[in-house]
Amino acid sequence: EMQSGKREAKLGLMFVDLDNFKHYNDTFGHDVGDLILVKMAELFSRLCEEKGFVCRYGGDEFLLLFYQDDKFALEETAKQIYREIEEADGFEEEISQKLGEKVSIANAKRISCSIGITIATDIQSEKDMNKMIKQADELLYSIKTSTKGTYKI
Repeated sequence: EMQSGKREAKLGLMFVDLDNFKHYNDTFGHDVGDLILVKMAELFSRLCEEKGFVCRYGGDEFLLLFYQDDKFALEETAKQIYREIEEADGFEEEISQKLGEKVSIANAKRISCSIGITIATDIQSEKDMNKMIKQADELLYSIKTSTKGTYKI
């Protein structure tokens, strides 16, 4: 385990891209867009708690990093993300509060996300890490061009 003083890092990575984010921004304005980013970040953070961390990676992309390479656990977390998004009802209530008027969002336009999941058992350098991100990004791309709103591992 402790060869040459280096510890092998086992990591799970979720590359998350928000679906329909643009609809919120364009329909309700940037304040609501920001609200959605915050709400989604809170959701991701809660599910990462003590198991890893979340960072925003671009406009509406997030990286969720987990200190484990257990495929089953990562899939469970992905499913939990979709359950919680479902329960949030497109954040209609929060948006209505913010705008001071009732809004309703068509199911097809509701916020969701696509998730590319990769695992690695021997991350030792930034190069390894970048490779892992690239793999997850490629999975994500294959989702975005077909189904959306789902995950691939």
